[in-house]
Amino acid sequence: MAGRMGVEIRGVDSLRDRLRMMRSHVREGTEAAAREGGRMGEATMKGLAPVDTGRLRDSIRHEVRGPTVRFGPGDEIDYAAFVEFGTSRMAAQPYVRPTVEAMRRIWPDLVAEHVNRALQQKKRGRRWWR
Repeated sequence: MAGRMGVEIRGVDSLRDRLRMMRSHVREGTEAAAREGGRMGEATMKGLAPVDTGRLRDSIRHEVRGPTVRFGPGDEIDYAAFVEFGTSRMAAQPYVRPTVEAMRRIWPDLVAEHVNRALQQKKRGRRWWR
């Protein structure tokens, strides 16, 4: 005699609604992480950049657009890549790659910290996402 088996999943609509509510907070946290990460990346890169005249170091900036951050030397410095990678006459003096590697390691924790902070600030005493 064959019996019937089945699985019923309840609460999917509620979960979907809660995830939608979280979306703006996740975006807010990610953007905050991008702002902090941009400042950190710029400061790290400036600290590692070799200084002769200071033009290379002073050209390093960061720019944040939503959850996207870019940092590095400005376009006005045409020798930035030569300093980073070296030439046949000059040894490499890496300042971009070590910064990228450091940021790659801390980025996930930085985003998680800011997203969690945004969710905590928004919940107002209720655990609406659980």
